[in-house]
Amino acid sequence: MGEDESLMALKAVIELMEGDEFLTLREAAELLRVQADTVSGLTKRERVKSYSLGGQLFFRRTDIEQLMERRRAGKE
Repeated sequence: MGEDESLMALKAVIELMEGDEFLTLREAAELLRVQADTVSGLTKRERVKSYSLGGQLFFRRTDIEQLMERRRAGKE
């Protein structure tokens, strides 16, 4: 894991400890009603922020919900 990835993982752990709810890739996909590959693509296109920890992607529930709102409003 590179320095940037380690820092990102540490930030995710700190934020998790502060009370943010995190979702797995599969949970985020289920909430959005799309395939996991679609969520991965949204991450790559920087439409939603992800956190990598232990080789897995995690997403803040609030970020996913904001994405859902943008999609409903036609802004995504």
